[in-house]
Amino acid sequence: MLALDLQQVIQGCVRNERVSQERLYKEYYVPLFCMCRRFFENDHEAIESVNDGMMKVFGHITERKDLYILLDQLNPGTRVICNLYYIEGYSVKEIAENVGLTAGTIKWHLSESRKKLKSVLESHFNR
Repeated sequence: MLALDLQQVIQGCVRNERVSQERLYKEYYVPLFCMCRRFFENDHEAIESVNDGMMKVFGHITERKDLYILLDQLNPGTRVICNLYYIEGYSVKEIAENVGLTAGTIKWHLSESRKKLKSVLESHFNR
């Protein structure tokens, strides 16, 4: 398979092309599953969450610029910590050691980011 050209795939998703939707899903399935698995007791619930989330993405793909603006509301340090934890899969201890903060501070950043993103996304999608 050719390397993913994200802009091209997103444009295909905007046009509701199934091939582009499948490519986007396959590209991001693993990191999304890993993130969701941290919140649910079993794989089935995590898979269901990923699938539900991707359906929302496909339904709102034309708002992609808005979503980046929403994510930008996290301060840069918190965004980095969220990426390391949820996407890259590092533990709180590993992040703390790598960025020179305490585990408690890392946990605080993760908690604050969940609160902030939850309220931002709820207000965005419930308008």
